[in-house]
Amino acid sequence: MATCANGHDSDWDDFCSSCGIAMDGAADPSGSADAKPDAAAPPADQPADAPAAAKAAGDGCPNCGEAHADTDVFCENCGYDFLAGSMPGELPEPDPAVAGPEAALAAADAAATWKLIVSTDRDYFDRMSAEGQLDFPDPVPAPTEVPLTADKALIGRRSESRGVFPEIDVLALTGDPAVSTRHAMLERTADGSYTITDLDSTNGTYLGDATDATKAGAASPLASGDTAHVGAWTQLKIEST
Repeated sequence: MATCANGHDSDWDDFCSSCGIAMDGAADPSGSADAKPDAAAPPADQPADAPAAAKAAGDGCPNCGEAHADTDVFCENCGYDFLAGSMPGELPEPDPAVAGPEAALAAADAAATWKLIVSTDRDYFDRMSAEGQLDFPDPVPAPTEVPLTADKALIGRRSESRGVFPEIDVLALTGDPAVSTRHAMLERTADGSYTITDLDSTNGTYLGDATDATKAGAASPLASGDTAHVGAWTQLKIEST
């Protein structure tokens, strides 16, 4: 009985029957035709004259195609680990479905498609605007869906003189004059969702129906369906699919 480099007694002479590493003098486990070693001696509990059909009982090795028995742990030809689904020393790709609920949720969020729906909100306007300062737009601008594909998206209004060209130009979308040039920033997080951060705007950024503005410079998390308000009448609703 041979002993592998890891100290295991092996029933095979080419690859360790315990850990799968190549024994001294074994061929390269690449699975190529040029590297195919001689047939290994049968395990101690298998008679030397066992019929070839015993080895053909299982499926072919995924790495080299060599026939193997259903009870084999490693491929006798290339050392492929049937239980781990990988070559010795390789780590199989993690499966998000079995990596735990947090990992699966993060993978789902990262793959989600996010969009921002920019519209007007009369209730917000009536609640927050001083009487007589501004008139609510008439006709009311139609809502606009803006796909969120970048890690960051500036919310504000275009200013060629200042060289500011926001990804979400509120003035162009809702005609809202009360939004700052650089009003707020949407930013993607590690799990794929977004946060919104007020950039010390003149009139502030409000989450949902809140009457107190968020703290400038502080990132506020946004879940799908959440809303934020900027300017005099603009609502920002984030959604994922």
